[in-house]
Amino acid sequence: MTPSVASHVTRSGAEPFNHRFFSDHRGIFVDLELKGLFDRNLAPLARPTFRDIRSSSSRLIQVYINELKTYLLNHKIAEQIDQLAQARDDGLAEAIDQKITSGMLLAGSKCETAGRLPKSGILHEAQTTLRIYQNVLSQYRTKRDLSKQIEKRQLQLPIAIALPTTITKTNRLLHIPRSQTSKKSLRSEETTARRKSGGASECRTWLCEGKDVPTHRACRVY
Repeated sequence: MTPSVASHVTRSGAEPFNHRFFSDHRGIFVDLELKGLFDRNLAPLARPTFRDIRSSSSRLIQVYINELKTYLLNHKIAEQIDQLAQARDDGLAEAIDQKITSGMLLAGSKCETAGRLPKSGILHEAQTTLRIYQNVLSQYRTKRDLSKQIEKRQLQLPIAIALPTTITKTNRLLHIPRSQTSKKSLRSEETTARRKSGGASECRTWLCEGKDVPTHRACRVY
């Protein structure tokens, strides 16, 4: 137990032998004070879409394992750990830790999803607005201070939005961006982006071959 946690212990003790089941072991319990230990804001977690590796993808897990294995072998991490086991060396231990961390980050970068199409400004604003309203609603319900997260998202908008002052108003406003970021809207956005991406590639091919680009195709892409 760390000193910071131990400072919030209110009482502790041990159960008698054979209390819950027949055994020569005794259960130990510790009561912790809620205030000051569990009443703080949780550490923010990155959304799954922004993470390099996702445990739900077996393909990415295999890529991560192979890349990390290659890194550890190339940097002879196992040999350095054996060397560390023979004699204590704090400098070597720190160096190994930094190398392993660098290897994990490198392996994670190999799992990034490539070829993701950019979102339009309208869709980006709608999704950002939706996240802001969701943060506001969570703030009202959980009594947690999410002002920093809200302020950070406000900076992503061309013009900051006015925040609702009640839960009822927040729920009402949530329906607007939700309709703009529905699955149908996202599919339509993706189809349009792919059509433009494919059309632009075809136009570049025509230009490289010295051919004239048809007017109707150029207008559709640009």
